[in-house]
Formats: sequence, structure tokens, C-alpha cells
Amino acid sequence: MFVAETNDEITGYIIWLQKSGFRPAAVLELEQLAVSPNFQGQGIGRKLINESLPLVKKQLLLHGSTVKHIWVTTRADNFAQALYKKTLGAEIETTIKNLYSADEVLMIARNVSG
Repeated sequence: MFVAETNDEITGYIIWLQKSGFRPAAVLELEQLAVSPNFQGQGIGRKLINESLPLVKKQLLLHGSTVKHIWVTTRADNFAQALYKKTLGAEIETTIKNLYSADEVLMIARNVSG
């Protein structure tokens, strides 16, 4: 877990999970990305992705792995889809109807460099 802080206040966090076990080509999940409502639209989510992903990749390299794909799920109406597309290159693979409180989309960034 990585956090963003502004004036000693936590303003956001990101959680990455390795989904593929101990394989040389890892699949990562962007499990959670959240930014406090008062701080949304200020680039905190993008910064969390851009600063934490290289650290996750570095940790994987220590164990002989590189990132193959990154996947993320989010509500179909979540504007963060644009963030995932721009920062990760993720594209919508499918929509899962009425999964939680609404439709969810599964996005995957394929063949991410190590």
C-alpha cells in the first residue's frame, strides 16, 4: 500500500496485488485506488500510479519477475477509466452487469514492460 499526503493529511492510497503467483511474468491487479473527495481532480491518483508502479516493478525484479499485464475493475460509470487508460494503457475487456452496486468494467493493460 502506498499513500499520498498533503499537509500531513492522507489524501489518497493505492494497493497493488500480484495475481499470478511466483511466475517470471507477473499479472498485477490495481486492487484499490482512492482519493479523498476534497482532493479529487488534482492529479493525486495519477501520481500514486506513476510513483508506486516503478517501486512494485522493482520489487518484482528482486524476485525474478517482470510485469506482463495489469488489470483493474471499476464501476462502468467511474470517470477513473480515463485515468487507467492514460496512465496504464488499460482497455475495457468486458462489462460485468450488476456486480456490486452497478455494472463493473474489467480493464487490462497488456504486455506492460518490466
